Amino acid sequence: SPRVKFYGIVLIVGALFAYFMLSTSDSKGPRKPTMQYNDVAAMRLNSQEEKDLASKREAIVQQRQTASYARVEENFKKGMREYQLGNFARARDHFQLVLRDQSNHVLAQRYLYLSRVRFDEVVKSKIKLGQMYYSANNFKLCVSQFQQVKDMLQGRDNDTNLQIADQMFKKCS
Repeated sequence: SPRVKFYGIVLIVGALFAYFMLSTSDSKGPRKPTMQYNDVAAMRLNSQEEKDLASKREAIVQQRQTASYARVEENFKKGMREYQLGNFARARDHFQLVLRDQSNHVLAQRYLYLSRVRFDEVVKSKIKLGQMYYSANNFKLCVSQFQQVKDMLQGRDNDTNLQIADQMFKKCS
């Protein structure tokens, strides 16, 4: 009957499965020991690469304990504070101090560039605003804007923005 055939096949498959699962591995030869997690960790800790990384970490910790590193970090924090407040000229000065002491400070290089760009944007916007005041015949505000530009660019004699500000200041006056 089909029912007996089905149960017979299931019984034979189950017996074969049990045989293969319960058979010993002696016929395959001795088993190779597997490495435990502790063994792998010990190998990594004793590797030359890990020793090099540890010595680099120690050098960084020792560097951070020096006075020059503290000065660099303090100037960087001051520069970031000035940058966030919109005082881009002061921020630029602080970032330059950081780079003078530590020339490979990546964030200081980036924010020095950004503070220069922002400073130039502020100067150009003040010049445009002053020119708008001049065209609107509002000479007091015109003089004020160009005086601010002159103050911002003090010491940059060859700067074209300073020359424009001087000319427009004279016109507004």
